[in-house]
Amino acid sequence: MKEFDENDAVKAMMAVLAPGRADEDAVFEILDLLFEAYDELGMTEVSLDAPDSDPEMSELIGFIRKYLTRHKAAVDFTDAELEAMIEAENAYEESLL
Repeated sequence: MKEFDENDAVKAMMAVLAPGRADEDAVFEILDLLFEAYDELGMTEVSLDAPDSDPEMSELIGFIRKYLTRHKAAVDFTDAELEAMIEAENAYEESLL
């Protein structure tokens, strides 16, 4: 099994953005916020007893959006862009299995 590499994750996330929207520093910030969301929403702890309770995409986007309303980001990503980046990061993680 390969190890997670945040640089590769960011590359995957940037690949789904339109030209001119793929600011590497901004995407790294989104990746950091995504991991914070996973932690806050309980996705970092695996329980074999609990049913699949991954948060909905809207919860992840809401968490990120809440932070971004308080802290001006380098790029004002749309919800569709955030969703595409989250899906790209998830696909990258699944490719490591």
